[in-house]
Amino acid sequence: MTGGSRSGGRHLERNALYLMAGTALTAGVGMVFWIAAARFYETAEVGRASAVISTAAFLGSLSHLNLGQTYARFLPAAGKRTGYLVTRGLALIAAVGLLVGAGFVLLWPGEVLFASAVEAAWFPLAVAVLTVFTVQDFVLLGLRGASWIPMKNLAFSVAKLALLVALAAALPQGGLVVAWVVPAAVAGIVIQVLVHRRLLPRRMEEAGEDHRLPPVRGLVGYASAEFAIGVMSQVIPMILPLIILHELGAEENAYFAIPWTINAALNMLAWNIATNFVVEASADEEQTQALTRRSLRLGLLVGGSGAVTLLVFAPLVLWLFGGQYAAEGVDLLRLMALAEPFVIVTTVYSGVLRIRRQAGRVVIVQGSIAVAIVSLTVLLIPSMGVTGAGLAYLIAEGGAGLVLLIPLIRSLRHKKPAQPPAADAVPAVPGADR
Repeated sequence: MTGGSRSGGRHLERNALYLMAGTALTAGVGMVFWIAAARFYETAEVGRASAVISTAAFLGSLSHLNLGQTYARFLPAAGKRTGYLVTRGLALIAAVGLLVGAGFVLLWPGEVLFASAVEAAWFPLAVAVLTVFTVQDFVLLGLRGASWIPMKNLAFSVAKLALLVALAAALPQGGLVVAWVVPAAVAGIVIQVLVHRRLLPRRMEEAGEDHRLPPVRGLVGYASAEFAIGVMSQVIPMILPLIILHELGAEENAYFAIPWTINAALNMLAWNIATNFVVEASADEEQTQALTRRSLRLGLLVGGSGAVTLLVFAPLVLWLFGGQYAAEGVDLLRLMALAEPFVIVTTVYSGVLRIRRQAGRVVIVQGSIAVAIVSLTVLLIPSMGVTGAGLAYLIAEGGAGLVLLIPLIRSLRHKKPAQPPAADAVPAVPGADR
């Protein structure tokens, strides 16, 4: 292995650790946040505020257009255009967030969700804040400032917890929402100052005059494909609970939701590794093959360890949520854990396709998996209960992983990484470049 590849491998591991630490810190303190909310606020207010926050987060996830993955792919290669991409991109998604949030307020009956007209009025701003806050992690990663990610997320998590307690008496209605959004806004402002005063100037000094960006049409096509991927990533968590709720009832859906959430956390680790792979390989495409091997090994190590842990300790993990969850959800959790190696293969090869600027093929992969999971779940749960959803997940992810293992192995055997297609021929969703 060359020195450059060794360096890339160290960046890969280090930055993956930063991302995973940020994810773990946010999840851990987030759990404490809601435990504290249950103690300091009325139950009805906790339920209402959680709905407001989850709605703002969901609309934010749609509004950011999956721009983070586009940043991961192109910021390391943007050269002198880095500042332009960062500034224009964040301004775009902030504007989209405002428009989507405003549209929601106008169309949704406000008295059902919002505590007051004031909360409804600033809800669009909350959507925009959470949209930018999410994408900033990718900006930091692309600008080689990944060490700031866990610090940003930890500061946000601790601040919202402290503000929750401080506002409990002064703002019994709406305090939870304020405690969530205001720290995100402050953290976002601090990160923007950091980006423009330190990271961007440093990047501009290091960058040459040339850049390796595709023409605007190709860039828009790639971003459109990433948006489609982002939308599909939201489809399964939305549709499956509705199917199970309709077919099996609310209680069975609860037994499904906990194992699904645990499995999603494990998948997030693989996603962190693959995102770092895209960033490192985009900075030096000559090292794509070596970084692919490194990512696959790291993913199998982390994901495989997590899968084995869940296979062995699934009853104990679910017992923490209650004995009935352990009785009903063990088989479901174990089936999803068995799929983890296949998820790693799919995730890493999707990174390879992104390096080749073939995000349109990732759309096809993710779309096929989504259709298979939904279709098989509908077929299996009448006879198998929620375990049928786990089997559907294993079959869909396992089939995709086995199919993609072949081109993944071929990419590892090539002496040089495959050349990307012409920039203006980037596969994208239909109509993306109109």
